[in-house]
Amino acid sequence: MTIEPASDSNSSRRTVTRTGRPARLVAVKYSEGENTPDNARTRGPGPFDCETLLLCLFDANPSLSEGARESLVAAAALAKKNEAGGGATGVVLLCAQDADASLDERNQAAVDALAGMGVRSVQVVKQDLVPKAEVVIGDVVDQEGAGMVILPWETLHYHSIDANLLSEFVSCPVLLLP
Repeated sequence: MTIEPASDSNSSRRTVTRTGRPARLVAVKYSEGENTPDNARTRGPGPFDCETLLLCLFDANPSLSEGARESLVAAAALAKKNEAGGGATGVVLLCAQDADASLDERNQAAVDALAGMGVRSVQVVKQDLVPKAEVVIGDVVDQEGAGMVILPWETLHYHSIDANLLSEFVSCPVLLLP
């Protein structure tokens, strides 16, 4: 790889930054015979290496909301991407423990939707969210060995989940979906 100043064919035209200083243009060129790190230019994205996704649905809607449906689609897409790469990804659906029968129907609809999208392994975990939802999510991540948490915004708003506390208790990436 060679780094050299870019040739300016039009010397009367100068690029200026916000501070008023002239911008320095640099061109990076790769030659064909040169070794690039793992051929990063030609290699596509690798498989999503995560065995378990944790999908949290805590909202009080008796039916699947738009955010919950988007989260289901994202979880299914990530699980299918990993299966295409040779791995196996299970989805753990974390729900609030309630006695409301309509929420049980919603949870079953979520499981059916994931199965319809090609997810082979779906497990439903019901937890009481009374102490702190952030702590409960962190505990389930540790118990299930989840590699990523998927949260719709409704979950954050309904239970007033603090993102700072969530980052302290959850030891894996968190995907927040609108």
